[in-house]
Amino acid sequence: MKAKLLPITGIGSLPFEDIEEAIRFSLKFDIPFLPELTKLEDSTKISSINNFLCFSSFIERVKEIPLYKTQSFLDINSSINHNQVHFIDDPAKAFNKTNIKYGLHCCNNITIQEIDGLNISHLSFDAQLISNPETFLPALIERGITPVVGVINTSDEKHGICSNYDRWRPLLRKYVMNCWISPACGLSNFSIQEVENILEQLREVQREIIISHS
Repeated sequence: MKAKLLPITGIGSLPFEDIEEAIRFSLKFDIPFLPELTKLEDSTKISSINNFLCFSSFIERVKEIPLYKTQSFLDINSSINHNQVHFIDDPAKAFNKTNIKYGLHCCNNITIQEIDGLNISHLSFDAQLISNPETFLPALIERGITPVVGVINTSDEKHGICSNYDRWRPLLRKYVMNCWISPACGLSNFSIQEVENILEQLREVQREIIISHS
């Protein structure tokens, strides 16, 4: 992992149409993530993460990396490696009946009550949609859930620091060893230059928090 404090990751979907280019972009993140090439594939119809276009090449590239991320709409149909965290996208959150721990990604508003009872290790969410960050973030950490804070707003095909970042900044400083940061959602609706800009915005947040923490 490139950054031990507040590592950066992504959600999944990207605008690339070339597998190698998409993987190279993902590998720039502290925690690389399986690229979903939504211009070429329909992830909602993929029954297993193994069927994503980038999967085999991505797994080969990350097998020696300490930690990487995969995601899918459906539940897990394949074994999970020790250095892999698998996330289920929002539609699947209601039917978790498995003993396997996994992450959950939610693009909508979500409450602690909705995730209580789910066997999740990570929660990826849109920071701008959380009305009570001062209680929400500690509650996740108390439950042993790693928050993946979507500090870059990606709604309405625009991107930028979330509007309530002033409330998240002190919390990220306090819990810098417990949290990851990411865009709020997938980036397939943006240009390649825009996704590079979003990565730099994440790095700026990371630098600001880590410098202030040290």
